Amino acid sequence: MCKPNAAGSCYAFDDAASTPTAAADSVQHRITEMVLTINKPSKSHPIGLVLTSSGRDPPIVTEIDTESPAQGTLKLGDCIVSVNGDPAEGAQGTKARLMS
Repeated sequence: MCKPNAAGSCYAFDDAASTPTAAADSVQHRITEMVLTINKPSKSHPIGLVLTSSGRDPPIVTEIDTESPAQGTLKLGDCIVSVNGDPAEGAQGTKARLMS
């Protein structure tokens, strides 16, 4: 399970949805899970994120390019838990899904 950022945010991406989902509680943290849509000009357009993970754990956003379509939507420290309904497994795999 990913650790939330200071605001307690974890994100799931879904091309078909743009409204937040329900919040989930944990013993140590209150985790808010939201469904977000990031609009890229084209499939080949870079997502402009640096993601970091330990193995196949859901990745954490560690850098956001100022020209990124995610600028203003994601924050440093946010955790991505899924992309289009598929679990986010590791930084490389998740970034590849975000680019498809």
